[in-house]
Amino acid sequence: MRLFKYLSVLILFVLIYLYIPRESDRLLYFPKKENRYFCNYLTKQKLPINFVDCAILKFIDTKEGWIRSSGVLNKIDIYKMALSKKIKKLRVIPVYSGDNIDTLAQKISKQTSIDKNKLLATYKKLAKFKDGAIVAKKYKIPYNATANSIMAYMLSSSEELFKSFGDIDSKEFKDKLIIASIIQKETHNKKATNGCYT
Repeated sequence: MRLFKYLSVLILFVLIYLYIPRESDRLLYFPKKENRYFCNYLTKQKLPINFVDCAILKFIDTKEGWIRSSGVLNKIDIYKMALSKKIKKLRVIPVYSGDNIDTLAQKISKQTSIDKNKLLATYKKLAKFKDGAIVAKKYKIPYNATANSIMAYMLSSSEELFKSFGDIDSKEFKDKLIIASIIQKETHNKKATNGCYT
């Protein structure tokens, strides 16, 4: 009898865990499951997940790309979305070497009609650095993307590259990033690099 009670409580706990709805972004990006920063991508997008969910998502055959959500998800919804087909129609937002966050926010605002101040506020909330936290390259973003989904994607993608150079939380790395940003601004030449890194 006692075993039945414990089992019932456990089942109830699992069902609550899987089916309780939580808010998330309406556009979500699922990276390759082999990506070392898989969880970083997902958590920056307000997805209600933890290390257990990350382990499960890495174990199943998730498909890379963007997907549209209702904005209110439970764990089962997330697993289904990870397995489903992703959005194919994307816009390209190029980030040039030497672009500061103000210039970038203005560019994104023009292309997406998202308020520039909202983009800047989102960047400030999510970024580890005051400026230079987004790597110069072409970013593929879905139409109707939110400020949070755009910034979360760009920052997570950039952090993935930064972490290959060392501890991004160290003072040494931050100092190097400041110097690199200054050099990029001074040597900024769209013609020389075709505008951005690829």
